[in-house]
Amino acid sequence: MDALAQLNASLTGRYSIDREIGRGGMATVYLARDLRHSRSVAVKVLNPELGAVLGVERFLSEIRVTANLQHPNLLPLFDSGEAEGLLFYVMPFVEGESLRKRLLREKQFPIDGAIHIAGAVAGALDYAHRHGVIHRDLKPENILLSESQPLVADFGIALAVSKAGGERITQSGVSLGTPHYMSPEQATGDRAIDGRTDIYSLGAVLYEMLTGDPPHTASTAQALIAKVLTDAPRDVRVMRPHVPDHVATAIECALEKLPADRWPTAQSFAEALHGRAGAAAIPAGVRTPGTLDTRAGKAKWHHATRRSLVVSTVLAFVVGGTVALAWQFADRAADRESVTFEIEPPAPNGIPEDIARFAISQDGSMVAFVSNSDSGSQVYLRRLSELESWPMPGTNGAFDVEFSPDGEWLSVVTYGGKLLKVRVDGGSIMTIGERLMAWGGVAWESNNSILAGNVPGTGNAIARIDAAGGPPRPLTQPTGIGWEHGRPFVLNDHNTLLFMDWGPGFTEDDFLAIGSLKTGEYARTPLIATAAIGVVDNRIVYVNAAGAIMVVPFDRDGKRTTGDPVPVMEDVTITGGREASLSRRGTLAYKRGQPTQRLVLIDGDGARHELSSEDRTFLPPYWSSGRPTFSPDGRRIAVNLVMQRGDTMSTDIWTFDTRSRTFTRLTSLGDVLGPEWTPDGKHLVFSTRESRAPSIWRQVADGSQPPEKLVQFRDGEGVYWANATPDGRGVLYCHYTISGKTTNLFYVSLHGARQPERLDVGAVPDTCSARVSPDSQWLAYVGSDGGRPNVYVRPFRGRGGRVQVSMDGGDSPLWSRDGRRLFYRRAESGFGFASGSLVVAHVSATQNALHVVKRERLFALGAGGVYDVAPDGKQVLMLRQSDTRVRLIVTTNWLDQLRARLAGLK
Repeated sequence: MDALAQLNASLTGRYSIDREIGRGGMATVYLARDLRHSRSVAVKVLNPELGAVLGVERFLSEIRVTANLQHPNLLPLFDSGEAEGLLFYVMPFVEGESLRKRLLREKQFPIDGAIHIAGAVAGALDYAHRHGVIHRDLKPENILLSESQPLVADFGIALAVSKAGGERITQSGVSLGTPHYMSPEQATGDRAIDGRTDIYSLGAVLYEMLTGDPPHTASTAQALIAKVLTDAPRDVRVMRPHVPDHVATAIECALEKLPADRWPTAQSFAEALHGRAGAAAIPAGVRTPGTLDTRAGKAKWHHATRRSLVVSTVLAFVVGGTVALAWQFADRAADRESVTFEIEPPAPNGIPEDIARFAISQDGSMVAFVSNSDSGSQVYLRRLSELESWPMPGTNGAFDVEFSPDGEWLSVVTYGGKLLKVRVDGGSIMTIGERLMAWGGVAWESNNSILAGNVPGTGNAIARIDAAGGPPRPLTQPTGIGWEHGRPFVLNDHNTLLFMDWGPGFTEDDFLAIGSLKTGEYARTPLIATAAIGVVDNRIVYVNAAGAIMVVPFDRDGKRTTGDPVPVMEDVTITGGREASLSRRGTLAYKRGQPTQRLVLIDGDGARHELSSEDRTFLPPYWSSGRPTFSPDGRRIAVNLVMQRGDTMSTDIWTFDTRSRTFTRLTSLGDVLGPEWTPDGKHLVFSTRESRAPSIWRQVADGSQPPEKLVQFRDGEGVYWANATPDGRGVLYCHYTISGKTTNLFYVSLHGARQPERLDVGAVPDTCSARVSPDSQWLAYVGSDGGRPNVYVRPFRGRGGRVQVSMDGGDSPLWSRDGRRLFYRRAESGFGFASGSLVVAHVSATQNALHVVKRERLFALGAGGVYDVAPDGKQVLMLRQSDTRVRLIVTTNWLDQLRARLAGLK
């Protein structure tokens, strides 16, 4: 019996459990009906593992202490008890949203609004503290907003759990408190905790409301706690200059490391926020308004205290990690000692973002990277002499980044197709070109010239672009249908070019090539690779398809390798972007860690529920056919999983059973794109992107028979995706020709001669997406008139005009089962791969016409944004990035290690 059924059975006559509405580290929250009082309530059930540690009577005794708290800004406790071994407590169901949800939507609050919320919460804290109750887990998730009034939830629950469980809580691994908002004394496990720990937490929450980020961020809990113990947060006025001085001072005082240096009461904190704190109320040593450190002052403070490294190291061991301070890198680099450290991605709202493409400056002093989040992508700059990464203004929607040779500029490719030139110091920004989407990456030939790979309109070549602006001029010329050039790397002799010669397959035909910058002539080597990253002692350093850094001797003039490749490092993560970057002075940056995801369901209100507990590597979401899809009965989900096959990566179809929650492999062809269910749920339709002859296939869903080939394409042709029409009579697919550089929608009947029929829908973008309505009358598709792609609807296989559904860009349309709603993704960075929002258009159709009644934004889909709608139309299926993310590792003076390794091989 599952938890919901168990609860309903145990609480018969008292509460009627409706559905799960949230899940956290300690409890799962259910919406329920209080039958006795006829009201909606929230029933919070402690996780079974935690309940097993606690004694029932002891916990219920402790939690009743909070039941007597009565304050306008405190969420009261209605009830508590035990249901078949599950511990629960009941609170009012609040119509509104949590502070966390609003932060995710708005990022930064108006200053007056943030002060109002913090002041009200401080009043509630002061009341509870005077009654001897401490919250101990104050965070945005526990502050509910009802008609703009904050209500603090779960007051004293963490304390009750701690008292009931004692030392067994520590042994169980359950964390009492959230690191981003946890006071230093709570982080170090001090037993003497008083109300000033809540004042610290409230200061951290207010800091985030004003700046968009908590005071400290890090990629791991250990690193985060180390910062809480050692680092001073930046002044809020660095990011919000209009924050009043007295507010900045109040926050700084609340975030002091020592409780004695903080506001003595929550009430004094509230008065300080409103500018009413007298001199007697300010703790000794706290700076008065106007004397807070500036960013330069903070840097001087760090420099003056660099000799306190012993203290930082001791604290690092206390929290279970190592605190790597910036000045260590500079000192050790000067002594030719190698230092390895991790660059932490930005973490707005405490959620680390994904580091996508990155670059290292030629002198090895800076790393620039593209960070992806639900709100979009942006370039960040990290100087290795500093502790923080800084966002680069004007780089929203970034796809790729690279340093100029002198290190003064960044070239930034955006998802919208722009090529930008951005000063590293955050100064001027120049647009080099508007339609220069360099899918194959860029490299600076000199400070005045940029090389770009696989730019549309250049014949898939390496193209040369003037850094001052101008059209791309092809340098190389791919040989063979379907071959593309990308990942350029310029050697120090300014004459030799290394690049990737990509074949039509996934990775089995991706060869490293050696060319001339003067003539464009090149020779393909036999090395299967992802990119060249450097040349050391007449050896090419490159990353192969299996994630190993290799070296191989070569002849520049002869454009050939002259020996066998040798591995020098393994376990570099292959993500489809840049895997490693090597500076001229020998600093190496590389990715490590497997990018994995889980299947999640999202309710209409944005609440997420995990379906799969296993971390899996799914087909990258930028493939329009890489999305997970529900079977018609909702019992199975078909997915594309990525697997290692020899030295290459391959994809096949697996099915996920929603009841047993297990994955089962279905195909073994490799290079599979798809899948899509047939209307009867008995088959799956998919395509293969084979090296020479792509095909469309049909596979029996239970795997009892081999796959059947439906359509065979010729050399020079391909298919991005294929899906069965709702009547089951045919297949719709997106077809392209490499030589003609065209993309079109086709329909093929599964009966008779199977003659493909081109659908006359006008211009469609690459990897176009389309869907037939459930009644087979209408075709929803993505069209392009040279501008931003949008979703349109027109009669399917018939004559008639088109109706524009999306108004400000859209792709990935999906019909609801009743045909009355059309879901689509609105890309908010100008291109289909970037982050966006899920939008639903309500439509009304007659026999001859279709009208859009209204459009409604549902929620953010995040980068990639692949999705499917559940058969009942109430939930959306998505991929969620797992907590174990790809890390960016930097090693200084790596060339010394490399040369030592090569000397040992001789």
